[in-house]
Amino acid sequence: MKLHRIVTLTTLLGLTACGGGNDSSSDQAPLTPPPPPPENIIPVANIASLSSVISLTEVQLNGSASVDSDGQIQSYQWLQIDNGAPTVALSDATQSVTGFIAPEVQQDTEFSFQLTVTDNEGATNSVETRLTVLPIPLQQGHQGRVIDGYLMGATVWLDINNNGVFDENEPNDVTDAGGEYSLKYNAEQQVCATLVPVRVDVPVGAIDETEGVVTSAYQLIYPPLYGQFNPEQAAYITPLTSAVWDMLSSPPTVNSTNAMDRNAEVLQASCQQLIDNPQSQLNYASLINEAIDDFTRKSNISIDDLFSDFIENGNQALQQTARRYVTGLSLSLKKKAELLTNDAYKDASYIRVIHYLDKAPAAEQLTENVWYRDIVVFYPDDSQFFSESARMISDDNGDVTDAVLYVYYRRHNNAFSWGDNGRYIASYDERNTADGQLETCFNNESIMVTHDVELVPVQFTLSNTYSTDTGECQFTADIFTQAYERVYYVDYSENNINYLMQFSQFKTNGAFATLNDWVNLQDRSAEYSTTELVTLLTDYGYTFTDDTGLQDADFSWYKRKTDDSQEHRVTTEKNYDASTGMISWTQLTEQSNNTNIKQCSKDGITWGACT
Repeated sequence: MKLHRIVTLTTLLGLTACGGGNDSSSDQAPLTPPPPPPENIIPVANIASLSSVISLTEVQLNGSASVDSDGQIQSYQWLQIDNGAPTVALSDATQSVTGFIAPEVQQDTEFSFQLTVTDNEGATNSVETRLTVLPIPLQQGHQGRVIDGYLMGATVWLDINNNGVFDENEPNDVTDAGGEYSLKYNAEQQVCATLVPVRVDVPVGAIDETEGVVTSAYQLIYPPLYGQFNPEQAAYITPLTSAVWDMLSSPPTVNSTNAMDRNAEVLQASCQQLIDNPQSQLNYASLINEAIDDFTRKSNISIDDLFSDFIENGNQALQQTARRYVTGLSLSLKKKAELLTNDAYKDASYIRVIHYLDKAPAAEQLTENVWYRDIVVFYPDDSQFFSESARMISDDNGDVTDAVLYVYYRRHNNAFSWGDNGRYIASYDERNTADGQLETCFNNESIMVTHDVELVPVQFTLSNTYSTDTGECQFTADIFTQAYERVYYVDYSENNINYLMQFSQFKTNGAFATLNDWVNLQDRSAEYSTTELVTLLTDYGYTFTDDTGLQDADFSWYKRKTDDSQEHRVTTEKNYDASTGMISWTQLTEQSNNTNIKQCSKDGITWGACT
């Protein structure tokens, strides 16, 4: 339409010129070309400012303020720039607004992102932004003092993986004047504070504010006190709290393979392993309470004094006792280092050495406590176990030395596969007199087989024992035709309740009453049917409520039920005494303060105080 008007105007102008009689071309007006189209203006990418966020929070990257002044933005494209930070997953990288969950970081970490916008003419523009992801704010953890004298320059840490060694990712602090320390925990570490110990490495060169420069390195430990962690309450870490932890590693007694496994589980369990296994937590709590009771009883130190700042309280006697334990801790560290370099223990998974004070053997006729040393060595998959307990020599000041007066107890276990689903354990226990001479050597062989009974795995065990008081104490595989005692065990768990049945039989007229030919069992699984063992113990009635096969037995037996299905553990035991034909019952009910109420019964129904 516009072109038509221009043409008409031109024609009219031409006619006017003609009408004037002048045809000079110089008088005609020049033609004006149309203006060029305007040049496209590139869009402007814009990201809303965001400086920092906390780990595990939702982050929004907003590019909606991006503009195109002469058109419109057709597309958005978000990109994380690789700067070494962890990669995140953007929720929708092609929208004006995208987002992600900030990963958990242990230190301030910078992330970079780029937004590119494209307008309707295909022009693009990019802009970058940076933001910092911060660690989750830490809360107050353990705080207090490290005390021998007040120790300055010692490293304190929460041993999350319970390996006895400080790892970089574990909360830590270095003690200041007065032995003061303060640990900070995130939410997960707060949970671990009730499950694993706090350890202290006291290095050579640290300062004992009472005695001066530390000349021999040692480690102190504060045991986990289940359900009692209070960040507002000071935790004093001393040689005495360390001695409580050491009590957990006391060697088990003869035939106590369950105790051995239980202690091994506790001593080596990480925080995560304990979180994943509530049953282990209950076992752990029980053992720690037993260790506290054991130590306070043997040392005649109250629980309040045990966890106190005995320097601030002016308790000189307690301070002197603690100093004596420091010598033992140093010697324990030295002996452990020696064992770690010994080829005999190169395959060990865990080695523990403790020195402690306890009553003197009756034969020594001493009134004061004397020093002992225990060595405990665990191997992977319980393939071996070794322990040794020795009476140590003290110096003129009553402090322990590294000299052994005599070894009074030694134990060694070896375990092997036995048939398709069995395990053979060979062990010897050596007990010596106060002059170091052999008192008794116990040889023991055990087979353990597991059978499913109504979908519940049940462990059946047969154990033979032989003892002698002459010669060298060592395991002898073919000696069990001379065994004098046979012990049967049945162990299983169901619905968070563990059940155990145990009874012993002694040879009469040179023979066991049951399975008499089940002796010298090593490497002979093919000669025996485990069904025979399972049937025997099933017929006796191994469940807690079924005693039909055990009524009027000519041997004593024992059954235990450990109920962890409720908030607090209840342990019920019943013992049958063959000499009286009577069953006695006891029951321990754990309380919220980790103490127990003990009751007794004659029928398992009516309970009262034990007499």
